[in-house]
Amino acid sequence: MVSAGVAAAGALQWLSGTVKSPPKDRHEAAAFFVHAVLLQHGFRPASCPAPEPGAENEPEKKVPENWNSAGYGGLYKHHQSGLNFELRMVPLGGRLLATATIVEQDKETYTAD
Repeated sequence: MVSAGVAAAGALQWLSGTVKSPPKDRHEAAAFFVHAVLLQHGFRPASCPAPEPGAENEPEKKVPENWNSAGYGGLYKHHQSGLNFELRMVPLGGRLLATATIVEQDKETYTAD
């Protein structure tokens, strides 16, 4: 497990090499930082292919599809799970509201009939 300090340092390094223009506001800056921390903890945008076994685990230098539509975020995958994780961050006044959920696919639905 990556420590918080190492993850934050890696996130800042990723941001400095990836984000071409400065974030337009503090909400976008915070959203990019959260994204970068997720990358440091083994998550990747779901649209990016999984790294080859034994390959250097360099975080993808891109954000999820539809990153800034209706706030910031998108679908992520983790190398230790087959699940998809949806993360959304939405500016709400002076704050940034973050919500995340596990998206399960191809599950049967049961009803109480």
